[in-house]
Amino acid sequence: MTRTLVRPVRLRRRTPLKKPSRKFRISVRKADIIASRAVKERDGCCLRCKQMGKPMVPVSARGLQAAHIFTRRILRTRFLHENMITLCAGHHSYFHANPGQFLAWVVKSGILTGEHLIALRQYHYGWISLEEYERRRDAT
Repeated sequence: MTRTLVRPVRLRRRTPLKKPSRKFRISVRKADIIASRAVKERDGCCLRCKQMGKPMVPVSARGLQAAHIFTRRILRTRFLHENMITLCAGHHSYFHANPGQFLAWVVKSGILTGEHLIALRQYHYGWISLEEYERRRDAT
């Protein structure tokens, strides 16, 4: 019986996990900051819990966040003030995890009517023009 020599197998070093690519991250521009401040000034508090944030601090630094009803990836509605509301950080993250409840709450609380929400969605996805959206918004 002949013996065969087995070479030791060299194990490859595991490569570290790669960070997510930056091409899918949404950049924050000066216009985003201006729109966010304007919405926070308009609402003044979290519209869900009425939390005012930290008192004696400018509205932009109170821990309140500007939330978009429909995603901000689409520029058509990114800076539209009707698509933005003010939420505290807790409710903002909760509604990101539960988008169906968020839309139901928006209609139930009277922030937008159901018809207005439908028109905003149709404009957001480009199914209707801005003029048509404004006509439907003013009709409600």
